[in-house]
Amino acid sequence: MNAAATDSPVRGDPARTRMAGQTLPAASGRILHRAGFRRPTRYCLTGWPTGPPAPLAPPPPAGARETAIDMQMPDQRDSGRGDERPVVAPPAPSDATAATMEDTKAPAGKSGLRVVREIVETVLLAVILYVGVRTVVMPYEVDGASMEPNLANHERVLVNRVAYWDVDLNSALNWIPGVDREGEWVFTPFGGIGRGDVIVLDPPTQHDKPYIKRIIGLPGDRITFQDGYILVNGERLDEDYIDGPVTECTDRSTTGTDTCDVTVPEGAVYVLGDNRDNSQDSRFFGVVPEENIDGKAFFSNWPIGELGPIGHGDYDD
Repeated sequence: MNAAATDSPVRGDPARTRMAGQTLPAASGRILHRAGFRRPTRYCLTGWPTGPPAPLAPPPPAGARETAIDMQMPDQRDSGRGDERPVVAPPAPSDATAATMEDTKAPAGKSGLRVVREIVETVLLAVILYVGVRTVVMPYEVDGASMEPNLANHERVLVNRVAYWDVDLNSALNWIPGVDREGEWVFTPFGGIGRGDVIVLDPPTQHDKPYIKRIIGLPGDRITFQDGYILVNGERLDEDYIDGPVTECTDRSTTGTDTCDVTVPEGAVYVLGDNRDNSQDSRFFGVVPEENIDGKAFFSNWPIGELGPIGHGDYDD
């Protein structure tokens, strides 16, 4: 009976209260709270020191309470002082940051105008590139069998439209006062007109559609026919790109002049199709002025099996 009474905690005894795992008396808690300290935390029996309780710390001097509270963690200051937190103004943005913020906050109207401007610029660039490419390279589809066996009907080729352009550097200098140059510094980047070139041309007698033919005679050449061969200035022309001596010429001219014995004038060429038995060429419409030449065919791009450069005659002049 006495032992049981001895083991039970005694009300009001701080040591016994701590040993039982209970909190400190309420009076002590109020004293600590008024002094600016937190309420004591609950402790377990394990590890609690034995002996009488330590004396309470004296209250801080006047003016130190605010300092103690300010040194607490932010969440502790909030719980102790409510909303009395100091307000710190954010730093002013730099000029670069302000400019970036202005660009980010651009009105929707300006963004729309920017998109429209980019679309217009893209379309204009595409048109310029298209016109530039078409100025230099022209696609052409072979119509008919006049260039067989080398170019078949409906075969597609690319034509260099500037192949025979002359570049005159004199004109770039003649605008300078006192400079008058002629005949010098004129060159053709692609080599000029040559015998055997496959060209696209506008026939002298009709302009409804272009033809594709091979250049046989150059300015000053005399073109004649003998025993199925072509004679250039009296020498037989060796044409390894056609099948045998099948070139015949009877005067079928539509111009009223002899087309089977022709001396090619300056500024003109004499053309024939590779399929000599099925071709309307200079035997019909005569020589072709150089200004009627649209360009030089240089590459076959369709069908895939014929993909590659177009062969031009290799003659022993």
